[in-house]
Order: sequence, then C-alpha cells, then structure tokens
Amino acid sequence: MAPAADAAKYASDLVVVTLVVATLLIFLVAPFVLWPLIRTPDEAEAQ
Repeated sequence: MAPAADAAKYASDLVVVTLVVATLLIFLVAPFVLWPLIRTPDEAEAQ
C-alpha cells in the first residue's frame, strides 16, 4: 500500500478506537455521576 493509504487507514482506526474508549468511559463514570441525582433520601435524612 502507498504511505498515504496507510496514514488514512491509521487515522480511521484511531477514530474508531477513540470512540470506543470514550463510550466505555462514559458507561463507567455515568453511574457515579447520576447516582446522587436519582437516589431517594433515606428516612433519617428526611427528618
């Protein structure tokens, strides 16, 4: 393959890897960010 084709393939693969990693990080962090927002207060906190 020509060097330009190699560079384009590498850039394309890098975009795919970046999107996969970003998606996994979002799924990993989301519960810790959303849990305080969606949990209901305990009885002790309500009084």
